Amino acid sequence: MSHPAVGRSDADSGGHVPYTESHPPPPSIQPDTLAARAAALTAGTNESSGDVSAMVVTHAVYARVAGDEEWRQRFGTGWEEQARAAMETADNEMFAEFGIDFRVWGYAAWITTDDSPRGICDLLGELGTDVSVSGADVVVGYVDNATSGRSYGCAASRKTIVKWHGFDNVWKTSQHEFSHLFNAPDRYPDPEGRHNTDVMEDHYNYADYWCYQAGYYDWGRVKNAAGYYD
Repeated sequence: MSHPAVGRSDADSGGHVPYTESHPPPPSIQPDTLAARAAALTAGTNESSGDVSAMVVTHAVYARVAGDEEWRQRFGTGWEEQARAAMETADNEMFAEFGIDFRVWGYAAWITTDDSPRGICDLLGELGTDVSVSGADVVVGYVDNATSGRSYGCAASRKTIVKWHGFDNVWKTSQHEFSHLFNAPDRYPDPEGRHNTDVMEDHYNYADYWCYQAGYYDWGRVKNAAGYYD
């Protein structure tokens, strides 16, 4: 499963920036509840059952899911299920729109080497070094480590990382970061005010919507890359 790098186009020598980040929500955010978002996972409408799976072409993305020691301490013996639920909740609408289905390939208990505050993309670099794909398509890391700066998520080729900031926001950040793996770029800030706010611009308030506007068309970008890991 060897794939070339994908990511936001930029002017670096490789044609891509090494990392893309996800910023926290404004204070006025009114998050969804986990129960409401996760209902589809138990109501027969998720990727593995019900009528939805018969309506779309499934593009399976096998993920090795890692939890750092702070994540595992927060959730105890349920850390794997919390990580899986965040990933599955994030991909519900991706499956409905694009047929993209993130599936657990395996779990990894990960220990970060330094608990002092660092940027989330620094932790992503460590994740990439410490946790291999081991036959999967991507590595998805969930952390509760101290971080500096305003970023709660980061993505690069074949790996993403999301910091704990309440489950209702973890899945939204996951959805944003997953979208980077399918060629959707960051849209913030939009100084001209032309972009329709969506997953790539303000994913905390506009989760589940990828822009259709001409000149942006993030829905089309993700749709065209949906089979990338097939």
